[in-house]
Amino acid sequence: MISSPLLFWGLLNCQQLMGSAGFMNSLQQFQKDKINEEIVELLQVYLDMEDYTMENAKKVCGNVAGLLAWTRAMVTFFGINKEVVPLKANLAIQESRLRAANNELSKAKAQLAEKQAEFD
Repeated sequence: MISSPLLFWGLLNCQQLMGSAGFMNSLQQFQKDKINEEIVELLQVYLDMEDYTMENAKKVCGNVAGLLAWTRAMVTFFGINKEVVPLKANLAIQESRLRAANNELSKAKAQLAEKQAEFD
């Protein structure tokens, strides 16, 4: 049985939210890159609750269990993404440098071909 009234009411409100039109679409289009530390801190209170488990959520409603798994996945994504974002930014910089270097290389090859043709 769910011992936390807050969790119980939260799960019931989730059922109402999940039944609304467009809910699945909103989850699929959720901008997970915009999750920030504050959101994770707010969720952490629930994630740390003893009652916030798949088993308890399934007792209330199987769909709620899916939402519980989704929230945990988003928090996990945030932790991983926090490390990946700087790597993505560095990748963009390095790709830009590579394009510039390749352009210079193309110019040098064209100049070499021109000079080789003059020499021949």
